[in-house]
Amino acid sequence: MKLNDFLEKTKQYLKIQDELGFIAPRCINITVGKMKQLSELYRTKVKLEYDDDVGFKHNYFYHLYIDGIHFIACSDWQEARNYGFDECDFREEAEIWG
Repeated sequence: MKLNDFLEKTKQYLKIQDELGFIAPRCINITVGKMKQLSELYRTKVKLEYDDDVGFKHNYFYHLYIDGIHFIACSDWQEARNYGFDECDFREEAEIWG
């Protein structure tokens, strides 16, 4: 599926949620890889965030906003390192890609 199609289908999904009266978080969970692709295609920065809650398996969060849609991804330490980030990048809420 092309990324433009992905974005359009996401908009339809959110519209259906509204029509059905879902009270749910207004963010779409996606993989870090998909977020990187969207960020680069739409030239929009991703904001990093760290949550040190001990109960979380994945403490590294990625936020992307495109056309009013909030995309969120999370990863563990190893995946964050695989993308070249360290904990400081997340604690300082660095903006990446785009």
